[in-house]
Amino acid sequence: RNRRSSSISAKVFAKEIGYARHFCKREYQCISPSALLIWRFCQIAVCLQVMDAKTLALYEARAQVFKALAHPSRLLIVDELMRSERCVRDLTALVGSDMSTVSKHLSVLRAAGVVQDERRGSQIWYRLRMKCVTKFFVCVESELQKQASEQWDLVHAGTTR
Repeated sequence: RNRRSSSISAKVFAKEIGYARHFCKREYQCISPSALLIWRFCQIAVCLQVMDAKTLALYEARAQVFKALAHPSRLLIVDELMRSERCVRDLTALVGSDMSTVSKHLSVLRAAGVVQDERRGSQIWYRLRMKCVTKFFVCVESELQKQASEQWDLVHAGTTR
């Protein structure tokens, strides 16, 4: 792997040498080619910079939340939990699937930190843990309404007289 990445860097560097020579002749005759080359190479190094472990972990956690929300049944469950907490039996009736399917959806939401559960006797009750999801839903629905309105205006633009 190191050999491959170093050869890619060498290829990029060789390409940039040609770019710097061309660029210096045409645009920036007052800047030395070596100074421009160093500047351009630093730009590429910043663009090719690999995420550090902390940043990568943050993006993976965000992706897990979005993946958890990326199913209509889970969105329905979250929407219902925004109103009040519910037991698995109530959510099963709401979704219209069997209990094992709803339990799987709930486990995905719980693993992402969107919901939390609490055992009360023989039943498990769920509530929304990530309250900011409510604002996100409002934002998404507002944008969807704007898009629908824009589409409506496009379709009916030529029909008014």
